[in-house]
Amino acid sequence: MKPKQVEAGEEVVIARRGIPVVRMVGCQPLAKRQPDVLKGKVVIPDSFFDPLPDVELDAWEGK
Repeated sequence: MKPKQVEAGEEVVIARRGIPVVRMVGCQPLAKRQPDVLKGKVVIPDSFFDPLPDVELDAWEGK
């Protein structure tokens, strides 16, 4: 394997008996997460925690 090449932006294909089986490509670094980015933008009503009606509960349970 050639991880340095992949890190440099190249694509590396690994083949078995001439048939490509793996393609390695570099990953983009994840964006830094910002805590509280949605604070004040999302409101969850108290009714969210109420029990579900039987019909909806059955649907969630695949009945």
